[in-house]
Amino acid sequence: MSKKIQFLFLIIFLPFIAFAEYNGHQIKFSIDFKDGSKIIGYNYLATVHQKDKSISYKEFLEKNYKTILSNQFNDLTDEYTYFQNRIKYNYNDYDGGERFIYTLTDKKGIDINSIKSLNIIELTDQSYAIGISSKHNWKDGLWMNDKPAETFYFGANLCSHTVYIHQKTNQTDSIIKQLEKISIEFKNKIKEQKNIIENSNGSAVYEASDEIDKLEEEIGTEISKLLQKFDEMKVVILTMCSC
Repeated sequence: MSKKIQFLFLIIFLPFIAFAEYNGHQIKFSIDFKDGSKIIGYNYLATVHQKDKSISYKEFLEKNYKTILSNQFNDLTDEYTYFQNRIKYNYNDYDGGERFIYTLTDKKGIDINSIKSLNIIELTDQSYAIGISSKHNWKDGLWMNDKPAETFYFGANLCSHTVYIHQKTNQTDSIIKQLEKISIEFKNKIKEQKNIIENSNGSAVYEASDEIDKLEEEIGTEISKLLQKFDEMKVVILTMCSC
């Protein structure tokens, strides 16, 4: 069994139920176009407030399909978009529990005026406080089905990251060592400031508290930079954030 190194000193992983207030849905749907053609697509949507309670949430979204298709990011010029494919990633969380999460691939713009109707095939709960932050394409779904060789945990500010390494290499080993090193260094620095708070008073306490906030922001930035080095490698990064 692979050795797991745990560095959860800022954020403690919580069960999904703790993030009920961050609820959203993975949506699988079919679209009928006015020209008679039809497609299957996917999108993610945070829970939308529903004024009309006389119909189900599914029916509410189908009637307001522009909400489902609205482009949530400025990565395309298209105002409305959907994803052509979706990967289901099965994983074990920090306490060994078996879970799964979806990641969407192959984004495409769509002409909203060409749509006749949208029908929701599947509405799956998924908190927007947790997601796969590593970049993937549809072909990655093949190796993502394999059991990871190693799993590592890193915490930073308001986010925690689980790194599932599916192909161990010298490069992955090097990045992990860097992550471990800065995690320990920042943990020790924060501990020093906490000791000052416990054993001091007056301005020293406020200065130490400000320094802790600064350190937490810095480690978040440093960890994010290092995690980006896993791009193009057979690595899945699951990120959980709270606010």
